[in-house]
Amino acid sequence: MYNVPVCNITFDGGLAPLLQARGNSLNSLELEYLPESVAVCLGTVAECCRNLKLLVFSHICLAPVRLEEVEWTNSRPSKRTKSNFVLNFLEELKLVDHRDCRYRSHHLKELLFLTPPTLKKLTFVNCDSLDDDTLREVFHSRSFKNLETLDVSCCKLITKDGINLYLDGENSLNYLRVWNCNLVSREDIENWKDQAEKNNWDLLVG
Repeated sequence: MYNVPVCNITFDGGLAPLLQARGNSLNSLELEYLPESVAVCLGTVAECCRNLKLLVFSHICLAPVRLEEVEWTNSRPSKRTKSNFVLNFLEELKLVDHRDCRYRSHHLKELLFLTPPTLKKLTFVNCDSLDDDTLREVFHSRSFKNLETLDVSCCKLITKDGINLYLDGENSLNYLRVWNCNLVSREDIENWKDQAEKNNWDLLVG
């Protein structure tokens, strides 16, 4: 039998110093399948990688840390006063959850409040804590008038009420995917298709 090496890397001791040194030169960041010891702090990502256009979190753990709680000084975390970091250049955000590292609703809200109103693509897959209230709160804050793609596949708490906020005809939405959402019916999907056709929207619903 082979001995499987234990990963001793942590976010504070490994990934965060790297982001601090190189983060602002990145225009895309995709963090996928990291070990549980590397629980990613959203505030650090936002502060160190302000020029991102693409941000992907897939099958990772997110740290229960508020945006105001971490500042990096000489590669060590310290307390800071609250600052509203926003990834002003971000165009696409994708979040994929899995059973071992469930994202909580406060993670989703923190992540969404890092996005600018000019966001174009928003994808959530298998996020059981994503609900209508979260979509509503962020919509009223950001409105996302430039949003072109909304994908909430396998998000079990989403209903037509949360989706309808983004179908006001005033944004740029041209693709909506609501596959395998338990509370969204086939009738809801057909109604959206009819609504798009009636209003001459360039909208693909699937």
